[in-house]
Amino acid sequence: SLSTITQAGEVVNYTYVITYLAAKPDLQKNAVPVSEMTISISDSPLDSPISCPKLVLANGESVTCTAKYTVTSADIVGGGVTDRAIVTGTFTSTDTQEGCAPFAKKVQTIHTATASASATVPVGIPSQSSP
Repeated sequence: SLSTITQAGEVVNYTYVITYLAAKPDLQKNAVPVSEMTISISDSPLDSPISCPKLVLANGESVTCTAKYTVTSADIVGGGVTDRAIVTGTFTSTDTQEGCAPFAKKVQTIHTATASASATVPVGIPSQSSP
């Protein structure tokens, strides 16, 4: 989540917690068992790539990833920073039942958050001189 930003140069720290929870075959009709999911995260704006200690998750496993963004004066004048993170998980079936072919599938989740700017931006008014 984001808070309020007040000036250019502030650093916004992002934390992404991703958990892989596979459907349990006995609880969901026609669920296909999968062993692990490979994740990727895209986000903007950021100063550098997202740092993730691991990108392959087993069922029930979580990972915490981080990133940073430095607020610009354009962000303040524009009213804030809007962050849009997309997490994509790709998994391959491990189903060996007769008549079922293994497959690969991608799933995505998108999260958007906005930090509003609360700074007063001074506006200069040129002085008028009489001829």
